[in-house]
Amino acid sequence: RELESLVAQGKVSYMGSYNNSKAELKMLNDILRTTSDYSISFSNATRDGNQVRRNFSLQFTTPNYNAAKVVLKELTQGEFRCMLGNVHCSSKDNNVRSGQVTINVMATFYETMVGGTEDAGLPAATNTETTGE
Repeated sequence: RELESLVAQGKVSYMGSYNNSKAELKMLNDILRTTSDYSISFSNATRDGNQVRRNFSLQFTTPNYNAAKVVLKELTQGEFRCMLGNVHCSSKDNNVRSGQVTINVMATFYETMVGGTEDAGLPAATNTETTGE
């Protein structure tokens, strides 16, 4: 029932098929439009059977703490499955509740090989149990 409720509310993200990076970048650009500046650094994609992970580090600045929370919420509740970790919030005046804040976060987009097309950027599968090799 809970899952059905989330689906009805449009709060369920999904894993795009590999290679979904253009759509993920568009989503990031849309979400980060409210920030005063940002930088993104992607690592090479990793693969475990049919699951592909795109790890990235993200730094962005917002006018206040509440605006930063909105950005993080949009990342985790966006169209594509995105998990956050190692979130660090800082402020020049050491008070993150008021004034401009900078967020550093490690994040991962998840994709699936189901419906995806392999290309030169796709790493080999690392889990033989999942791939059946």
